Amino acid sequence: MLRTLSKPRVRQNVLGVMTREFSMSPVLSRTRPKRIPPAPISTLIPAQLTSNDYLDISGKSAVNVTYRNASCPDLHWEHPELKKLPFPNKSHGFFYYHSPENALNVAGGLRFRVCPSSDPKMFQQGHDLLKRNGFPWEVPNWSIALNESYHPFGEELLKSGVIRTGALDLCRKLASPFELRTQPTSPIIYALKQPFPVTLGQKRTQLWITNGEKLIRWAIDLRITEWMGPPTEDVVHLCLDRERDDLLLRLLYTPPGCAGLMRYKVGATTRFHLTSRLREILDVLENTPYDGTFAGK
Repeated sequence: MLRTLSKPRVRQNVLGVMTREFSMSPVLSRTRPKRIPPAPISTLIPAQLTSNDYLDISGKSAVNVTYRNASCPDLHWEHPELKKLPFPNKSHGFFYYHSPENALNVAGGLRFRVCPSSDPKMFQQGHDLLKRNGFPWEVPNWSIALNESYHPFGEELLKSGVIRTGALDLCRKLASPFELRTQPTSPIIYALKQPFPVTLGQKRTQLWITNGEKLIRWAIDLRITEWMGPPTEDVVHLCLDRERDDLLLRLLYTPPGCAGLMRYKVGATTRFHLTSRLREILDVLENTPYDGTFAGK
């Protein structure tokens, strides 16, 4: 049984992160999910895009793009429980490399900008393709650095000056003590106030904290996501913040219709008194400003 996605409705949370809700309805089909042959991309720099770089990846279970002398294989939208979900309807636009301003070298990655036409001038009027959790779809630097199948693609990004020098080596260096071979599945946090998604009702999660000099793994309790409803795949958006000598966990966004069954409301916080461990985490995050570009449009 395959599922189709209806036209998304756009919402905006308190930090300006755009979210889209997708209603899913079952559709019987005997056909296999669509795949497409490698698609050549001439550039990943928005100012240099041409109409030939425009792609329609709607309904594709996997997309293989080639850039210069390398390919970026098996790109898919999402894969919950090892099931690859096809890209949503109206996923037509441009692949490009997103390098956040004022961010660490390790931040950034390959994104897809949904645009109404093949005219590259429409790039700024488009929007980034989003995942179901409301955050941009992305192949981050961490994946490009750690996933062996992406290494040739990463080398071409470096040779062409698309990615910042040393960014991929830094990802590998930071990941090495943890023996990571792929991107961490838990959120990577670069700054206070940076939003990240958590499943509604989840009691505990793991965060990765970095300032580009060290990488810290932190298991965190999530009282703030307390949920009195049935099990769900819906997500809330949270962020870390500081108030005096306390580290805060702040609730930024809840799915429509769920607030009545949550103990905490948007804007609520839970506090963590600063132990030596949390003070180290706070010191790592405090010197990196968050300007809304790590996770948003």
